[in-house]
Amino acid sequence: WCEYNTLGQPYLIPRDGDGIRNPETQLLYLNVIPRVTTTLTDDFAFLSRFTDRNYNPGAPQFDQTLDDGNDMDGTDDDNGNDNIDNDVYAADDSRGAFRYVQFVKIYDEVAPVIEADEPEECFGGTSVTCTADLTLTFTAVDECSDVDVTLQLDA
Repeated sequence: WCEYNTLGQPYLIPRDGDGIRNPETQLLYLNVIPRVTTTLTDDFAFLSRFTDRNYNPGAPQFDQTLDDGNDMDGTDDDNGNDNIDNDVYAADDSRGAFRYVQFVKIYDEVAPVIEADEPEECFGGTSVTCTADLTLTFTAVDECSDVDVTLQLDA
């Protein structure tokens, strides 16, 4: 069967499955179980780290109910502020709609090319209170993006 519901905002699927997994090393499964296939009123949704479709809230699985039916007790089901209710998944306006946010880290292992003019020679200061203005002209080129470079002189 297929289902999509646009009456409510989508459920936000947490990256860590509400603390049951490490998002960098473990998979997360969203299971929607139609308990009695002739009715929609008993459908059940839960998050699990395991491939089986049996809800097991105890160790080692620690499966989490997607919508426990009580948004008032601090276990908000993350499906929008306009959907704070006492409806379990089967009766909720958000059933069938899910949103998952994935963060992607990009590592650039090629250093930018920095070209600078040779500074002019100057004389050494005679005391710690000797100050001068310094201008360094440089360009920075990077292959992957616009470069925003700042310079800090540690003297």
